[in-house]
Amino acid sequence: MTGFVKNDLLRLAQIVKEETGNNVQEKNFSMLESRLKARMLKLGIGDIQDYWIHFSKNEQLERQQWQSLMTTHYTFFFRESVHFEQLEKWIDANVEKIKSRYSDKKSPLKVWSAACSRGQEVYSLAMFLEFALFKKYGIPFEVLGTDIDAESVQYAKNGVYPIQEVNTIPQKYLNGYWKKGTGDIKDFAAVHPNLRAKTKFQTVNLLEGHTYPQNEKFDVIFVRNVFIYFTEEHVRQIALSLRSRLSEGGLFVSGLSEPLRFEGWDMESIAPSTYTTKGATATNQPAASKASESMPMSAISTLKAPAAVSSQYRVLCVDDSSTIQVVMKKIYSQDKDCIEVVSAMNGEEARKKLDAGKFDVMTLDIHMPVMGGIEFLESAYKKDTDPPVLMISSVNRTDADLATKALSLGAFDYIEKPAMNNLQKSIDEILSKTKMALKARGSKEDPIVNASTQSKDDFNKSISQKIVVPDASQCIRWIKVQQHAVSVLEPVIKALKGELRSPPLVIAVPKPFMTSIQSLVAGLSSHKVELFNDPKGFLKPNTIYVCDEALEPSLVVGLKVKNFSLQILSKPNSELDCFRAFSNIQVLVDESVGSAADSYLSRAKLVMSDMCPSTSFVSLSLEYFANLRKPTAA
Repeated sequence: MTGFVKNDLLRLAQIVKEETGNNVQEKNFSMLESRLKARMLKLGIGDIQDYWIHFSKNEQLERQQWQSLMTTHYTFFFRESVHFEQLEKWIDANVEKIKSRYSDKKSPLKVWSAACSRGQEVYSLAMFLEFALFKKYGIPFEVLGTDIDAESVQYAKNGVYPIQEVNTIPQKYLNGYWKKGTGDIKDFAAVHPNLRAKTKFQTVNLLEGHTYPQNEKFDVIFVRNVFIYFTEEHVRQIALSLRSRLSEGGLFVSGLSEPLRFEGWDMESIAPSTYTTKGATATNQPAASKASESMPMSAISTLKAPAAVSSQYRVLCVDDSSTIQVVMKKIYSQDKDCIEVVSAMNGEEARKKLDAGKFDVMTLDIHMPVMGGIEFLESAYKKDTDPPVLMISSVNRTDADLATKALSLGAFDYIEKPAMNNLQKSIDEILSKTKMALKARGSKEDPIVNASTQSKDDFNKSISQKIVVPDASQCIRWIKVQQHAVSVLEPVIKALKGELRSPPLVIAVPKPFMTSIQSLVAGLSSHKVELFNDPKGFLKPNTIYVCDEALEPSLVVGLKVKNFSLQILSKPNSELDCFRAFSNIQVLVDESVGSAADSYLSRAKLVMSDMCPSTSFVSLSLEYFANLRKPTAA
């Protein structure tokens, strides 16, 4: 593909600015170039001059394509959860006037998500309002989602998302609002038609007022994580245009990194990036609108705003990973209401700390020594007096034997362990589900809220699955460990017990320790244990092999498998170059090794997939073999 000159990128940057208002700086031209290359590749065009010829012949289509290419699709459900808390506070403060207006004019609450991308924010708002407004007070609502990218708007209208993405939604909102796909779309879930009926979508360019909804006022406007892409003048223009569509006393929300401060901005900040009319009180009446579905007036009149309760809370974090404990403390430090995070290394230690002190919520891992999470829920958890449990585990959310079982045993919700490459998403998910758990603890919600035609476990059952290796003969686990670190090998061997058909496991150790390792493993496992020293040898499922690490290059070269999981339990004693032969390789590093493996991985041009305690190695590799986990970090 012919290289681009600066003038090509300047020309393209001007087109992007004209179409989206996004002012692409020269420092970001590499991003522009990569997207141009991708566009040309899709069109089958190899020369930039040929692209400009194509552009001149298809200018309207290409301009639309660049709207989509330069629109940020990075978003997720219940992003920046603090704003949902503020929305509920605003509703509770204004509920009498909202009810009065609905009683008089049958007017629903109207919400506008003004940069909705692919719809996650719209459906988050709709699910939230189902409980915070409709089921609590009987008042209906409408949510409008708009975006400049027509392709994103169509995606949002469709309302279908990957299961892995839907699983980040708080448990409270899943049952009755989402349905798992079948057949070719078994890895996706769709928004329930009843919820989708309360939303609508359209294409809007925030810089072009004539594309805005006409003759409408909104009670709440969310316009988050979009201002950062505009110039100051455009931010002012858009904010004031949206402000003119907000009803008096309404709520205006921008992104947490986008506080609005400019001359002429007449709204009062009431929380981070959250605004209302200066001097507004609960007496402000939201805007009138058309009628929508309703609840009997007699039911509405009996619903009251909840009494205020203390918002401060203490967390017990139960996890054998010191890395995760540090991460969890950092996550909770971002919530001013969290006053303390106490750690426990396993379920037995957690029981002692629960008996000795008061906690408001606890996070619980599944794989831990002494007493794991499932065992704790089965034998040590006191549901009536202990705090609600959030499972935070590396185990896939759909695992029937572990994740689904934990929820059936009384866990409040489930979260897959924080990913270091996407920590902000984990922060929002953990904090939003924590607030849900705190709110539910000890509360007796109105029967209207609990009325449901579905069992609370329906969605969990629909996504649960027995995770098995499709073809164990095409998969291998390969462990590197030194004599001084054999203690971390034990939980790996013990975890193999539940697998129906285990791929071959090879343990590479220094030659002098082969016999002792073979004896140790034989005492821990019911699998057959053999020595592996023949490059032409055939590795059998349900068998554990011990080999001399010095022979690794000659032994590895003869292996013909589709999936290879390399598990580093101690600092490598030899180079890892031989493992480059596998195009599809998962690399797991024990957290006790940490950065000590970095230089070895770098020289071998391997990428670490996960760093975790050895108690999680078997489940992580199983999910990789079952195509539920990518071999390398995204």
